[in-house]
Amino acid sequence: EFFDHVTVNADDAALRRNRLNLLSEIRDSLDRIADFSKIKG
Repeated sequence: EFFDHVTVNADDAALRRNRLNLLSEIRDSLDRIADFSKIKG
């Protein structure tokens, strides 16, 4: 739903930065769980 209803690259610079930071935090959290570079595809 997030990606269906939220524009990450919003026109408002502060909003865009916050959304990009959120995605970065999610990626960093997932990287601590598993090494996704090992998945083929």
